[in-house]
Formats: sequence, structure tokens, C-alpha cells
Amino acid sequence: MSSTTASGTVGAALSDSVVVRVEDISGHAVAGVAVSFVISLGGGSANPATATSGSNGQASTKWTLGQTAGTNQITVQASGVTSTATFTATGAAGAAAGATIVPHTLRLAVGTDIGRLTGAPTDQFGNVVAGSASYSVRDSTLLSVDAGGNVHVLRRDGTTYVYAKSGTSTDSAYVVVPAAADSPCFGFPTATTPAVGAVLTTGFGADGSICVHGAAGSEFAVVPYFNSPTPSAGIQLTIAGFGIGTPGPLGAFARLAVPVAGAASGEGAPPGNARFHERMLSQEAAELPARAADARAWYRERVRSFAGVPTVSANLRSGGATATSSTGIPASTVPVVGDLWSLNVNAVDYCANPTFRAGRVMAVGNSVIIVADTLNPAGGFATRDYQDYAAMVDTLIYPLDTTNFGGPSDIDHNHRIVVFFTSAVNALSASIIGGEILGFYYSRDLFPRSSGLGTCPGSNVGEMFYLMVPDPNGLVSNQKLTMAYVRQNTPATIAHEFQHLINASRRLYVNDAAAVTEELWLNEGLSHIAEELMFYRSSGLAPLDSIGTQIGSAPASTWFFADQYNNMSRFASYLATPETQAPIGSASTDADLPTRGSIWAFLRYAADRVAPTNQSTFWFKLVNSQTTGVQNLDQVTGVDVHGLMHDWALSVLVDDLVPTLPQYQQPSWNFRAAWPMAEGGAYAPHTHSLLDSQSLPIALNAGGVSFVRFGVGAGQDALILIGQSNGVALPSTLQLTLVRTK
Repeated sequence: MSSTTASGTVGAALSDSVVVRVEDISGHAVAGVAVSFVISLGGGSANPATATSGSNGQASTKWTLGQTAGTNQITVQASGVTSTATFTATGAAGAAAGATIVPHTLRLAVGTDIGRLTGAPTDQFGNVVAGSASYSVRDSTLLSVDAGGNVHVLRRDGTTYVYAKSGTSTDSAYVVVPAAADSPCFGFPTATTPAVGAVLTTGFGADGSICVHGAAGSEFAVVPYFNSPTPSAGIQLTIAGFGIGTPGPLGAFARLAVPVAGAASGEGAPPGNARFHERMLSQEAAELPARAADARAWYRERVRSFAGVPTVSANLRSGGATATSSTGIPASTVPVVGDLWSLNVNAVDYCANPTFRAGRVMAVGNSVIIVADTLNPAGGFATRDYQDYAAMVDTLIYPLDTTNFGGPSDIDHNHRIVVFFTSAVNALSASIIGGEILGFYYSRDLFPRSSGLGTCPGSNVGEMFYLMVPDPNGLVSNQKLTMAYVRQNTPATIAHEFQHLINASRRLYVNDAAAVTEELWLNEGLSHIAEELMFYRSSGLAPLDSIGTQIGSAPASTWFFADQYNNMSRFASYLATPETQAPIGSASTDADLPTRGSIWAFLRYAADRVAPTNQSTFWFKLVNSQTTGVQNLDQVTGVDVHGLMHDWALSVLVDDLVPTLPQYQQPSWNFRAAWPMAEGGAYAPHTHSLLDSQSLPIALNAGGVSFVRFGVGAGQDALILIGQSNGVALPSTLQLTLVRTK
């Protein structure tokens, strides 16, 4: 493409290829760089989806537009380049091939004697094209229709069809004209009378209609779920109810409040924190694939070089003298407490511009080496604290994470992971208001410093991650971080970052996975599961325990706020926005707080449902996979994950509210009982109350769900009509459910 904008016919490839040029900082062409072409709007496809830049620095793909007329977008990412290129194309409808009339169902209530239908020719994908349609009506004694599609009621108490014809193609609209004495369900299927707790996924008409018969005090929710496999997709709906009443409260939504200043466990809750980790892990996703083959060759040679070479332990060091390493983690060496290492703490540039800090070895365990930055502020951890963390990793965190996710690689041949407590982490929080970055893992430390495409001068060449330190006087960032606060959050953060380390190192070196990096939303979800597993192990509670009021008293409350609270906080942010958020991110690099909260809750639900007695194997398979994202979940769960997410979305509303089927229950958590223990407010996802004879607009993103509530009086019938705002027929990807909640 000669520019970043173009136009073409829907469903067809553009005549020009999408071409990008990879350049260095001086504008010179860079060859051998992996370039990804990602459809970010409008559907369609890119072939190939990934290409390698040639000697001229260029990479190209053929872009086939989506089947819906309108804007299409493709985003291009080059490995090692943080910026992206965006191309936009307008898809125009093709030649006339059919006809359409909208809306497909029209109900003219008493008092409404005029309606409007719109007919037009369409292309093969249903997009409207230029031209006009002619109209006719089956029962001309009930209605008349003019050339503009205006419908006039001639009498009441009947139904008929109005036809729109274009060329040889015809489409029809169903028109209902009730009389004053008719039930709201006149002209529609017979009303259903579900029991309390019933979940009906069938019974809706093709036009999105359903009739409900009420009992004393009965209340219902209609639940549209947009089951689109395209993360960028969206749909605009209208929901109307006739003969309905206003439902009572399910409980006011209340966000959880952090019990101590700042963020809670894991990587923290504030949006700025989430953006930092999205940027970091997105950069990893761009960097790793191009470096993987070379790094794996280096690793195989390194393993051979270690064969028969013993790891030097502290008690073999001559005279017990301390050792100083100029850069990185010394190979084949278990250090002595007091040794000084020089470690790169640059968390912005993946492999370039290393910033070295001197770190002193503070504790050495059987599975971990604890290192403290010599520039850490005063008032921080003492030697005993570091020793306690080493013991905790040895006895709790290392066996917990490795049992569930697998063991990490050992490129430094010391049989241990390295945890670096450094104020460089605190410094990253200076621009974040209301929270902190508690820690991070960076896969650059798994690469060699010099080995062809795998070269990474910033690598510390070892299995490690980085944690914040106490700063009671706020000398490093804009936050005063007390000893108690950092102590509370450190264990879960270690478990969280360790999962990232395991996931990356096993994909890269242990399993030689074709997909070198897991999609960000799923990777984060697994690390939040690691936090939850910490809570179970420490509290003595377990999955499938339907945990609720237990967290209101010690010792469970202590461990809840230390290890599990932040998962609930993230889940709360999802509950406020279930229509626009989903467990599957809007892109592979999406890991905002609602996405994190919902993927944690979904993974917990999925494990309870498909692997209730063997959950460690379930987590292990997700980490040790050759695939990523939805495909990974499909393979490990053994079911269509989109269908599983639909059931989970329903469980968000009905679990522990009414007796219901097992697939709509969450066995491990009773959120309605746990919520007041954590905050004092009632658990409730965001809902709408439908008003009689009024239309409610609903916008859903892919994976989004809406809970629309209404009441029906005893012995009364009610009609619910659901349609697209543009009147076009509902797509098969929209799943409709009716739930009786009282």
C-alpha cells in the first residue's frame, strides 16, 4: 500500500500488499526481523500473519477485508520495536445479490398505528447496496404499506408479513398488531413458566423474542452473551419488555477497599501498574520469537558444557572470601552470603542500555538466592527478613509453583532462582498515583549476552525476578512504603512472578514450544492463580470449599488479605463492566484489571468444572503447551472454551443466588457470602432494570454479557424482544438466556 489508508470490496483481498520497512535508529534497513500483522478491527485476514524483513528491511502481507462494510484495521508490530504501524481500509459492499428488510419483527402496540420498515438490495454478505425495494403485504385487511415502507394499521388483533423485493430476491418482516384485550405475548410463542433457578438457553424465537408467565413475586433476568471469536468485535442491541414490572434489589454493588495503603498482592491493582506490565510483556512477545532459535542453540550447547561440571558451593570456596561478579549471575556457583553481584535493573529497554546495580547476597536456600540492592533506602529489611523469605520459598512457594506449573530452566547452573530486592522497582512507581509496582519478571534474563540473534547485552543470564523494598520515608518514589505493607505483599508477589518465570523458561528451553510466549491475558491469569494457590496452602482451605464467611475470621482473614484479596479486587473491576470486558482480552496483549480479574475467576471456574480432582495437572498442561490463548484453553479443557465462558458468565449472576444446575455454580467461592467479609458491601454484578414498554440500549464487546432484570406479576404474561439496533437479524454468535432469579 502506498499509504496507510485504502478501500476495497468486503470479503476480498486488497490489490496492493501491506508493506512495512524495519529500520534502525539511523534509518538503515534491518533484515531478519519478525513482523506480525494483526487484524485489529473489522475481521478479515492477513496472509502471512507473520513475515521476516528482507535485506531491504521490508516485510509484506496480503490483506483480505472482513465481510461487513465499514472500517477495517491492521496493526503491525516488529520484534524489538515498541512502536506499531497501523493501516486502515474501508470495506465497501459488493454487487447486489439479495434483499433485506429491517426490522424483521415489528410489534405495533395499542396506540401506535404507524410503523416503518426499510427494504434494500444486499450483497452476498448481507451488506446494503445502492438501490431500492418494492413492498407488499400478505393480509391487506390488517395493514397497508406504501412505497417508502411506511406501515399503517387498518384493524387490530392480527399478524401478517410484509415483503421487500429487489430483483428476484425477497425478504420478509413479521408484523404483530395486538388489540387492547390481548396478552402482551399475542402473536408470539406460548409463554414459558420456569421454576426459580431455571436457566433457559432455548425457547427464544429467531427474532429474539420470548414470552414469560409470572407467579407471585417472580423476577427474571434476560442475559445476552456475545460469543464472538473476534476479540475486536462489538454489537449494539435493544431490549424491550411489555407487561413487565420493576424488580427488587439484588444488592448494591460495592468495590473492595484495600486494607492497607497502596495496592494489594501480586503485581498490584492500580491502572498505571497494569499498563507497565502490559508494556513489558508486550515487548517480550515482540522480542522472544526472533531470538528463540538462536537462544535455544546456545542453551543446548550450554547444557552440554555443564555436563560433569559440579556447581561450586559456598563451603568449597577458598577461605570463604566474598566474590564480586562484574555483570550478571555467575554460572555454576552457589554464592556465599555477602557476595556482591552486578545486576542490570533496566526495566524499559529489553536488551539495550543495561543499568547495573550492586546486589549483595543476603540468604541462600535450597531453591533460592536472595539478593539485596546496595542502594536500597534505610529502614528496610534486615538479614533475618531475607532469611525468612528464603525459607518461605524453599518450604512453600517453590514446591507450590513447581508442582502446579513445572520447574524452571537452569541456565546459570546453580539449581536455584534468584530474587532481587531492589529499589529500582520502587523507582518505577514514581509516575503511578495511588499504587505501586510490587515486582516484575523480565524474560531478557534468559538470553545469552552474545550469540547471534539471541544476543542480549542486558541479560543477567539466570532465572530471576525483581521485587520492591520498604521505603518508609518515601525517598525513592512518591509512595511511603512501610515495612508491614511490603511484608504483606511480598509472598504472593514471589508466587506470581515465579509463575511468569516458569512459563517463559519452559516454553523457551524445556518444552521448545512453537509458541514462545503465552498470550498476556492468560499468562497473567495463571499468575493470579498462583496467588490464590498461596492462599489455599497458607489458610488450610481448599478449592471446592465454597469459601465465604471463613475469610471473616482469623487465620483465614490474615491469609486472604495477604494472598487472595487482590484477585477479588480485580474481579470487582470486572463486575462493574461485564458488557465491555471479558476473560479473553480484546487483544493478545490485553491485561487490564477487569481482564485480569475475570480471567482469574474463569480459570478457577474452569478447573473446578473440568478437573475438580486433578487441578495440578490442569495448571501444568496450560503452562506446558505448544499453543497459546484460546487454542490452549480449548485443548486443555477438552471443550469449546467460548461455550465454557458463556456458562461462567451466567454463574457470575446466579451462583449462590438461587438453586441452579452445576454448570452455573462456582464451587470454590461463595462470593455473596465473602464480599461483606472483605468490604461490608453486597456482591452484585452490574445489572439493568427493564422498564415496561421502553427500549433499553445495550452495547456488548466480544465475550461481553449483560444482565437485564424484570418482574412479572402473578398469572401475567410478559413479552421480551431483543434485536440489533440496526434492525438486522441477530447473529448466531449472540447467545440469549432467561434466568428466573425469584
